[in-house]
Amino acid sequence: MDEEWLFLSLSHTAQRNLKRFLVSFLYIVLGCVFYVHHEGWTYFESLYFITVCRSTIGFGDIVPTTDASRLFTVVYIWVFVFFVIFPLACLGSEIMRFFIDRL
Repeated sequence: MDEEWLFLSLSHTAQRNLKRFLVSFLYIVLGCVFYVHHEGWTYFESLYFITVCRSTIGFGDIVPTTDASRLFTVVYIWVFVFFVIFPLACLGSEIMRFFIDRL
């Protein structure tokens, strides 16, 4: 099966939501790569830190140590709130609509 054909066979809304999901995923990868290179953390530590920050738990066991990393963290979290949370909420809404329509 041709992958391009599969993507084109999706509805416009499904294509838009798939793009939103991919952007959200790439945003998480961007954060991990930044902390691996600027803080010297492992990818797991970076993912853990991003998850703790995004969920507003803030254990404080892993923290940025440089001013550049702190600034990046502040901007990263604000961008996450405005550009990742909303698209994920839209995706969740479409998934729920899909299952409700099937009832």
